[in-house]
Amino acid sequence: MDEGLGIIYIVCGIVSLIFFVKIWAMTNDVNKIKSIIVGKNEKYFGEDIRRAYLKGDKSAVEDLLIKNLVENLLNYRKYEGYTNVASIIDKHEPMFEKFGIKIPDNILKLKDDPSDIFNV
Repeated sequence: MDEGLGIIYIVCGIVSLIFFVKIWAMTNDVNKIKSIIVGKNEKYFGEDIRRAYLKGDKSAVEDLLIKNLVENLLNYRKYEGYTNVASIIDKHEPMFEKFGIKIPDNILKLKDDPSDIFNV
């Protein structure tokens, strides 16, 4: 009887270790999925901007800034600190000014009528 109980304890210990390792691995998968759904991490976005700026590739800087702004506009309900479309544009304006890039007029029009974003 004691031998059977000992074997059960050993099996339970091994299985719990296996489950622990699997759950640990799944947390990494969740972080990967989150980064795919939400978009690139802001850290990497900043690095991409700096890299393009240092290379002197102003069009790449412009593309990255506009892409980030558009993604934030389309998903603004997901991000904390953004209460409406105008606040997103206002938060991005200093970055555009820093690099000497003008925000496209179509995006600036959204400040007055944010419903246009869903009518495109």
